[in-house]
Amino acid sequence: EINLTVPVNSKDEIGELAASFNKLITVSKEYVVIADTIANGDYTPVINVRSESDMLGNALINMKDNLLRLSKENETRTWLMTGNSEMNDIMRGEKEVHELAQGIISKLSSYLDAQVGAIYVAENGHLDLSGSYAFQQRKGNSNRVQQGQGLVGQAALEKKPIVFSNIPEDYVQVSSALGSSKPNNIIVYPFLFDGNVRGVIELGTVREFSRIDMQLLEVLSNNIGIAFNSAQSRAKLKELLEETQRQAEELEAQQEELRQINEE
Repeated sequence: EINLTVPVNSKDEIGELAASFNKLITVSKEYVVIADTIANGDYTPVINVRSESDMLGNALINMKDNLLRLSKENETRTWLMTGNSEMNDIMRGEKEVHELAQGIISKLSSYLDAQVGAIYVAENGHLDLSGSYAFQQRKGNSNRVQQGQGLVGQAALEKKPIVFSNIPEDYVQVSSALGSSKPNNIIVYPFLFDGNVRGVIELGTVREFSRIDMQLLEVLSNNIGIAFNSAQSRAKLKELLEETQRQAEELEAQQEELRQINEE
């Protein structure tokens, strides 16, 4: 029972015991408030440990630290799962390469709070700009990149991500209704299928990329590689079918011409 106070009427041992008891009650009230606050998901209260022997205070600190760690882990797990789920929704269905690229870079840039983004798709030994987000200008102003050329080409050549912080003023600009600015950090992240580079994602932010950002890109890169491989395979199949149909029509025309010659 903490809603009580023992009156202190003397300065002898009984009085000292009563004063100590009242102090214990006060500390207990403080710990009750802190425990209730932590139970409601607020881990900001400061726990004042009275001494090395304050076992309850130390136990509360350990409890708060462990619950805070678990809460952050759950938040991270939820954020990664949500990002993966939303990106899978974007990639679902039989979409053409440019439609797929634009959907992926728009969603990814928004989810990672990137101010600028671009996605390059591998085709015939080079990388073509296939989708962009608030993308205005690139140094050299080229929409086609060869492997080993610039950050995008180097990431494709090495098959591993590159994070770049020392951004030149004229490297890339963020376009908005308020004007243009440059990001402070750039990441170029290749995505692969069966060990072959299918493209490269480029993102620019005013903040540094965190470990969790890298985790999300790592989780997504495999599915993105699969999606683009499927889209490109469908496009090639469509081209082959159209070519086959064209050849069949030409053959039919030739047969008709031969028939007319035979009749003559």
